[in-house]
Amino acid sequence: MGDAVLSFVITDFIFHRFPKLDEGDLAKVRANLVNAQVLADLAQKIGLGECLFLGKGAELTGGREKTSILGDCFEAVLGAIYLDKGIAITKEFILKRYRDLVLEVVTADRLSDDKTALQEYSVNKYGIMPEYRIVREDGPIHKRTFYAEVSILGEIHGRGKGGSKKKAELNAAQKALGSLAKLDKKEK
Repeated sequence: MGDAVLSFVITDFIFHRFPKLDEGDLAKVRANLVNAQVLADLAQKIGLGECLFLGKGAELTGGREKTSILGDCFEAVLGAIYLDKGIAITKEFILKRYRDLVLEVVTADRLSDDKTALQEYSVNKYGIMPEYRIVREDGPIHKRTFYAEVSILGEIHGRGKGGSKKKAELNAAQKALGSLAKLDKKEK
């Protein structure tokens, strides 16, 4: 239930706050906001991982930090708030955590386009997909910084960092596009 409530609240907010977005852009913004990584990041910010009862296996394999577990738990919390307090309180809870993120996503002209552009470039030029790797993460659990590398044919073309794995990969893709553009100019 939490995923449905979240999707409704976010879609309603975007639709009313940005009425000029067309259907495709609305769907793209929502997809960048309502996904496992964002949910896991929000779960970490409220310390949800520390509150989980996990089996020994999940505990030993870092279940408190797993994106899928944290995302599912955050959705469960949203469902519980909705059932206990209704839509108005649930909407307030969601928007308190999402408002700035929504504005960031809407105003970032090419949030997911850098990874898409790099993928298209790599497939067209080399016939393979770029490979992303998270090489490091640091900081407190509620405010992690992730470091990513993106490589093509084993050669690293971009390094990036961000508050989530996705943001680190996007930053790495953006830098890779810049370095590959410079290489292409040299080749001409």
